[in-house]
Amino acid sequence: MDVQAIIDLEDLYQHAPCGYFSLSTTGKIIKINQTLLNWLGYDQQELLNQKFSGLLSKGGQMHFEMFFWPMATVNKRVNEFSYEVLKQNGSALPVLLNASAKLDDDGKLMAVNVVLTDISERKAFERELLQSKKSAENEKKRVQFMADLVPEIIWTATAQGRIDYVNARFCQYFDCDGQDTRFGFILSKGS
Repeated sequence: MDVQAIIDLEDLYQHAPCGYFSLSTTGKIIKINQTLLNWLGYDQQELLNQKFSGLLSKGGQMHFEMFFWPMATVNKRVNEFSYEVLKQNGSALPVLLNASAKLDDDGKLMAVNVVLTDISERKAFERELLQSKKSAENEKKRVQFMADLVPEIIWTATAQGRIDYVNARFCQYFDCDGQDTRFGFILSKGS
């Protein structure tokens, strides 16, 4: 079976599940795949010979010029820089950027090949996770407030047995300020 007949490399490049593009030694886009063009809403002619950094926010442009470009040209590789690429409609596409330098036989830089991975779903998950964490912290504060109002002694401990919360009644009974809740403190006060 002829693999060449099955796999069309140009089609693979153009329709890969990630964005591909190549930059000239001056940082201008010299080749870009259809996947990235679709993500961003541009036609190829609109982006060819344009600086990629122009698709980034001002902060992203500064980072690209001060960190990405020197690393790509000196270290010959960049791994997982996070950027927001501006789409034609003005919205931002969060991406992870990986790149490698293409050198000639003398080791001189010819181009920088870049892969962009769309991390929109990951960013949405991170936002949901942060929101869940905030909700859990608020619920914990609410429960602790309510625990301070009851006349019973209440405490919680970690899986290792270290006390990590005591209510106001506990502090009144053991004469502590709530900060010094080591197990040894409780044993010494209780005996």
